[in-house]
Amino acid sequence: MRIVDKGNDIIIEGHLYSLVCDTIGTATIKVYEDNAYLTSVTTDEYGFFHIVIPTSAVGVRNFKLIYEGDSNYTGSESTTIEVTVRDAPVLDEIILTSDTLVCQLGERLWFCSWYTIYLSEQTIQLKEE
Repeated sequence: MRIVDKGNDIIIEGHLYSLVCDTIGTATIKVYEDNAYLTSVTTDEYGFFHIVIPTSAVGVRNFKLIYEGDSNYTGSESTTIEVTVRDAPVLDEIILTSDTLVCQLGERLWFCSWYTIYLSEQTIQLKEE
């Protein structure tokens, strides 16, 4: 299962090739969500493709990719790709200055602390000027 924050895109990338490793270029791949046609994408000359699907609601989304085949290759389909779209974590920006840090470092220090609250994890970045 993959997890994406609401508002971010779901990106599906892949490579279409035959059992003998021939790339299948300029082929059409159809994308289905819960068995309903969503969109299609054409592979590049090397068989690679890139699909961008926007998210707007929280929930589980199930995708399947189908290549119907042509006169040279039989069709194929992916396993179900399950994506959970969750509410985006809260992101705040804090700008702090500290006399204590100035005394410890012997120079003026300005730093920003960006933190993201997600499952009780905290990320802090310091930048010295």
